[in-house]
Amino acid sequence: MFALVLALIGSLITPTREELSGYNFNEEKEVTTIKFRTYKNLIIIPARLNDTIQLSLILDTGTRSLILFERKCGKIGNLYRDRKIRIHGRGSMNLADAGFSFPNKITIGDITGIGVGAAVLKESELSRAMPQVDGIIGYELFVRFCIQIDYAAQTITLHNRVPENTLQSFRSLRFTLVDQHPIINSVIQTSRKKKITVSTLIDTGSSMGLMVFTNQKENFQIQDVEMEIGTGLAGRVTGFLVGIPSCQLGDLKIFPENSKLVVTGGNPEDKLFKVSASLGGGFLKDYVVMFSYATSQLFIKNKRDI
Repeated sequence: MFALVLALIGSLITPTREELSGYNFNEEKEVTTIKFRTYKNLIIIPARLNDTIQLSLILDTGTRSLILFERKCGKIGNLYRDRKIRIHGRGSMNLADAGFSFPNKITIGDITGIGVGAAVLKESELSRAMPQVDGIIGYELFVRFCIQIDYAAQTITLHNRVPENTLQSFRSLRFTLVDQHPIINSVIQTSRKKKITVSTLIDTGSSMGLMVFTNQKENFQIQDVEMEIGTGLAGRVTGFLVGIPSCQLGDLKIFPENSKLVVTGGNPEDKLFKVSASLGGGFLKDYVVMFSYATSQLFIKNKRDI
């Protein structure tokens, strides 16, 4: 099963304030709805680059900046191959090099991004695994708009602000932005009946349900055979099936199935139990979710309640 868990290391070369316009609605729009398609629980949205190139982009809360694959975007005129950006995928210590492209115009439905910088990633295992995808977009959209995702209807709706009456129909969970990623403290129960507080990324760029990252796998009941569980920016990600009886996400209790565990680097003898997690599309697909970075809220509603 494909998993995509991404993190961008460092920052893109930042344009001057005069050059940077960012993403905005066209004319006097305040809301727009875009149809998306899914691939193994990933959200893929249509976009246009510089008014000429049609793109299919993964919408990913786990990615800081726009990433384009060189396969389709390697010949654009404003690509600076000598200005390198180093990126890696979560769960992997390997780094990947990317060129830098600036400035760009990105059009998504009734939204236009002006003066956008992008990392252009060379041919990789990720791009080969997803020939129908041209790149990844994340934080720059989520920080600007309140974004509602309806997996069942395959639509995303972008608002200028949180819609009225949202609290009447959605459950609200508070998150913290850590390195531009939405993090909620959750409590997971291990097979030894021990409860552990875990920083959990709400990750639209992962096809998995619950993934756990730790340097102490002995705290979990896992299958002995390590297997490939996905592909990220820096290559393949391996891990183990792990039994998690329950997970408390704020006041929402879930019972994740087929959870995966990824063993990370670090000293396994550390007394501090180093562990983090992510909840991806395998969990989110059963809900309508809305991200409001401006108010640090995740609104969530089970699709059965619609």
